[in-house]
Amino acid sequence: MTLLEKDKRVCVEIEKYKPDLSAYKFVVLRGSLKVVTDPQERAIVIKRMAEEGEQKLSTNFLAAHGFKKEEGWSSFTPEKPLVIVKLENVAQEIGLKSP
Repeated sequence: MTLLEKDKRVCVEIEKYKPDLSAYKFVVLRGSLKVVTDPQERAIVIKRMAEEGEQKLSTNFLAAHGFKKEEGWSSFTPEKPLVIVKLENVAQEIGLKSP
């Protein structure tokens, strides 16, 4: 039994801030994770992640997650054994931003 199967509860934090914290935004969501098992939904998500990653992230992200950096975002495909999860059953939302 994997940890995800044992306990699906998570707390997700999304943040945006300036290095000196003169401006910041934080959102915290508490909910649970669900593994995406539908092949079509999974493929759509992976394709969108690859497109967004290519536009907004360094290829260092790929290397940090077990992909070959030199292959670029084209290596991020549905054929890879990726576990895709989605946040559901959000029980709490907390937000904080600078004045």
